[in-house]
Amino acid sequence: MNFGYALLLGVLAGAAFCFVVHRWCRRHANAIYCTALVYIAAVYVGPALSRGAPGDVLEILASFGFFGLAITGLAGGEAWLAAGYILHSMWDAFHVDLAHTVLPPWYAPMCIGFDWAVGVWILRWMKQKRAAARAAAAANPVDGGVSAP
Repeated sequence: MNFGYALLLGVLAGAAFCFVVHRWCRRHANAIYCTALVYIAAVYVGPALSRGAPGDVLEILASFGFFGLAITGLAGGEAWLAAGYILHSMWDAFHVDLAHTVLPPWYAPMCIGFDWAVGVWILRWMKQKRAAARAAAAANPVDGGVSAP
């Protein structure tokens, strides 16, 4: 499978994932996105541990970094969660040409597309939530619409 095709399939899979999460699991969307980020960040750790090469410590440290971004996202920092997905796509780009990975050659480009789609979706979702909160605040002023003298 060529790079462009795998990338496109990743974008479509990411968009489908986000659609399903927001359609049927909206209440738990943040937790689902955090769990997925931890999972996809851990995919490269298995091959790294099986090789046991000294440079593979970087894989493990990176997975801890993505775990930290996911936990921060779970605590309400959706921007950090989106950053985790976008940064992970860059991490995937690093793995495209690495011969030492045991994953199929289509995995990294597909994951790049998936990560970008989910990261952008989360940013869009944040924007919608903030707009809804501003609209609700404008419709229901704290002081009942009466300004203090």
